[in-house]
Amino acid sequence: MGELRTEPDDPGLVHGLVTFNLNHPIEARIANREWVFLQPAVRDEVGTHRRRVRSLFEQVLASADTRGGLLDGAHDAVPDEVEIRLLAMSILNLGIASSEWYRSDRPLRIPEVADAYCRLALRMAGLTQPAAVPRTPAPRRNSRPRT
Repeated sequence: MGELRTEPDDPGLVHGLVTFNLNHPIEARIANREWVFLQPAVRDEVGTHRRRVRSLFEQVLASADTRGGLLDGAHDAVPDEVEIRLLAMSILNLGIASSEWYRSDRPLRIPEVADAYCRLALRMAGLTQPAAVPRTPAPRRNSRPRT
């Protein structure tokens, strides 16, 4: 299935979501923001895919390995399935929004953004960052001064 973040050769759900959205911003915008305006058959297909992706995130967040950190320190915690769904949607929305602000001509590269979003998702889930998740060194482009 996947995890929020595992080994570098299996970057996980968050890394994959952010990487896809940043590499395909037009498709990401349509699938994540404008899908409600599509023709009914296509809209239904996209809606089904969106629910399937959310379900993958919920399954990972509900796993025994992840579940321990979800409600740590929470006051009047809501039932687990509600908390898991809200967290899954929050992490998904965070990753989806990356394509709204990211510009390839700026200093941050896609692997750096995806790695940072993985760290944010782990924090959101109340989990500590595994030592095996290093920051991805990305080559810098020669930057031109902005005028």
